Amino acid sequence: MFAIKGKTLTSIITDGAMAIRNAVRDVFPEVRHRLCAWHLIRNTTSNVRNPSFTSKFQKIMLGDYEISVFKHKWVQLIEEFGFEDKPWVNNMYEEKHMWATADIREHFQRCVAHLRFKEFNADYESTRGVPVMQTCIELLERFAAENICEILPSLVLDRWTKKVKSALNDASGFTRDAVVISRQRVLMEFSKQLAAVAAKVPERFQETRDIIMGLYSSYKIADEGTTQPQSGVAKSRNHMCIKPI
Repeated sequence: MFAIKGKTLTSIITDGAMAIRNAVRDVFPEVRHRLCAWHLIRNTTSNVRNPSFTSKFQKIMLGDYEISVFKHKWVQLIEEFGFEDKPWVNNMYEEKHMWATADIREHFQRCVAHLRFKEFNADYESTRGVPVMQTCIELLERFAAENICEILPSLVLDRWTKKVKSALNDASGFTRDAVVISRQRVLMEFSKQLAAVAAKVPERFQETRDIIMGLYSSYKIADEGTTQPQSGVAKSRNHMCIKPI
């Protein structure tokens, strides 16, 4: 229990050794104990020594049947091979709850139904104004249940609300954010190509650097809505021409 930090196991799969069965029963009395399919098939082969029976037994073991269908198929199997009085086979049927998929399936469905009932009961209690704690951090959960009544606006993005309609940039259906991101990618690709050729020559590098910095300063001033004078490089950008290399 220390290794799993006190958490409760729901099921455990082992071979059919009695020593292991007894240990599981004593240490984990509430756990669903199942037999390993591989070990079970190997035991079937050694105890029955009939490959045809082993093959059909495996199909019945793994078949996703209703309990009534499983029982019918089991009777057919035993009658086909005449194993009505074979002790090992009869013992396996008595322990079908440990290996038959049909039996395990029914157990799982009962567990799911029980969990759903607990959830329904918790929801019902909550409607009566009594918060039902669902985690082991009861103090924190209770605090959240009593102060937090709505999601803070700062946690809700516009694209999750009706405001997304007002963010349309044009008839194409793209939002402004999507268009800006697309433009950024195009400029980044062009910048990579420009940098590859400009960095080869010191003069090209300096000229490219000055142009880029000038454009950046100019656009930043425009975005801030100021009337500060532009740099000399930025002023001359309209008549500057970059010749193809």
